[in-house]
Amino acid sequence: MAAPDYLITSRCVNLVAQISTDFGRWLAFLESDSNDLADFKEQQMPLKVLASVGFEEQPKQLQKIRLEDAYKKLMEWRFDSENDLKNAHQLICAAVTPSAGSYRATGMGVYRNNKLVHMTAPAGQAGKSVRALLTWLEQSDEHPLLKAAIFLQQFEFIQPFSVANGCVGRLWFSLILAEWHPAIAWLSFEEAFKVNKDEYLDCLRRSISDNDRVPLVEFILQCLQLTISRTLEDEKGKARPYGEETYSATLINEPPGGSDKSSLFGSVNGSDKTGYSGVSTRNMVLRLLNEQPEWSAARVAEVLNISSRAVEKHISKLKEKGLLIRKGSARGGYWRVTSEIEEQLSLPEWR
Repeated sequence: MAAPDYLITSRCVNLVAQISTDFGRWLAFLESDSNDLADFKEQQMPLKVLASVGFEEQPKQLQKIRLEDAYKKLMEWRFDSENDLKNAHQLICAAVTPSAGSYRATGMGVYRNNKLVHMTAPAGQAGKSVRALLTWLEQSDEHPLLKAAIFLQQFEFIQPFSVANGCVGRLWFSLILAEWHPAIAWLSFEEAFKVNKDEYLDCLRRSISDNDRVPLVEFILQCLQLTISRTLEDEKGKARPYGEETYSATLINEPPGGSDKSSLFGSVNGSDKTGYSGVSTRNMVLRLLNEQPEWSAARVAEVLNISSRAVEKHISKLKEKGLLIRKGSARGGYWRVTSEIEEQLSLPEWR
C-alpha cells in the first residue's frame, strides 16, 4: 500500500480551525486551574478505556485486555514505530489471544449487528500496509489533527491484528494527537465515537465503497471538535457564579456546585460536584454501572478513587430517582440503567 490517498476538504480545514480555537481556550482554563495535566490524565483514563472497549462489537470478549496499562505507557511510544505498535498490541491482548503482538494470519471483517461493514484485504498485505502508513506518519507535514484522523481511517481499513484493532487504533490516535499537545490526547473523544457508532461505521463503509477517505476523516474530526467544545463549555459553566444559567452535559440536571474546585470524580464525602468534563460523580457511577452492570459498589469506588460509602449514597439516590434498578441477588445480580445516558454526546446529523 502506498501513502494514503486523501483529499483535504474545506470542511476538514474548518474543523481543524475550530478544534484549534476551542482547544486553546480550554487549555487556558486547564493551566489556570490548580489541577495539572497529570490530574486530568488520571481522571479521564477510565472514561477513555471504558468507551473504547464499549465501542467493540463483542466487548465481553475483551474483558481481560490491559488497555488502561497501555494508556499509562502512551508517552513512552513513538507513533511511527512498528515495533512500538506491536508491543502495544502485545501488552493489551496478551491474555486474550496467543497472536498478541503479531499481524493477523487470515482475512477478517468488520461487523455491526452481525452485518458486514467492511471485508479486509488479505492477511499477507497487513504488515506492508501498516509499514507504509507509519512511514507516511513520520514524513507527513500535515497538521497533527489531520494526521491522526487519516491514520485512524486507514487503520480501520487495514485491521492488521486478529482482535482489538479499534482499541489499538484509538490508542494510537491519542498518541498522534499528543504530538500537537499532550493534553488533547486525554480528552475522552472515545465516548463520542461510541455513542455515534452507527454513523462512524456508516462513514467507514462509504469511505471504502466509494474509495473516498473524506467521510470518515471528517466524521472523526467532528467527534473530536464536539468533545473539545463540550469540555470548554463545561469549564465556562464552572466559572459562572452560582445561579447563572450554565451549560450541562450531564444526564441529571442538578444545581452547579460552589466555588470549591473538585476533580472529575468529586469528593470522597459523596458530594455531587463536577469536574473537567462536566460529568458529576453520580453520573460517573451511573455510566460505570451501565458499562459494567455486574460491578459492586466497592469496585466502582476503586475505579473512581472515592469511598465505598460515597458510591453507596450515589446508588441510593439513583435508585430513588428510578434511574437504576438492581436485578437479582446482592452477590449474583446485576444493575440495569433505565435511562438513555448517552444522548448527551449525540452529534448533529452528518451530511
